[in-house]
Amino acid sequence: MGKSFISLRGLLLFPVLSTTFLWMAKAQVASTSSFTAEIEKEVTKVEEERDEALQKRDIAVLDRIYSDELVFVNTRGQVFTKAQRLADIGSGKVEYFSYKQGEYGFHVYGNTVVMTGRTSSVVKFQGRVNQIPRQFTNIYIKQGGQWKLVAHQATPIAEQ
Repeated sequence: MGKSFISLRGLLLFPVLSTTFLWMAKAQVASTSSFTAEIEKEVTKVEEERDEALQKRDIAVLDRIYSDELVFVNTRGQVFTKAQRLADIGSGKVEYFSYKQGEYGFHVYGNTVVMTGRTSSVVKFQGRVNQIPRQFTNIYIKQGGQWKLVAHQATPIAEQ
């Protein structure tokens, strides 16, 4: 009864353990997927707040959303800090006449989110109006419980 009983018991236990481990793995994936979806929702909300603040030139909201280490690269390849960006918006050097974004993509890495998308906003910068559709990448990090924009890069979309 010794060895054959153990082998039979192991044989019967294998499907139960396999099913249990498979269920646990699926639960982990579902939990991660739910967690990622919640983060995407949070970052989208912050992005929408930023969009509205840009149109209203609401420096207080932008100051809260922008990280102190912000690196902002516009379509001309010019690089701006948070202070420069806020000063340009506050002074009217940058004006948003319309703002439309979409086709978001997200890559979530813990407290870091790489967000991509398209924009067809109409922006005046240094007296020149830009209405060329652009592809952008925004990088958000969670600091002190809040999502902060640490990097932005926009590139004109090539005509096809």
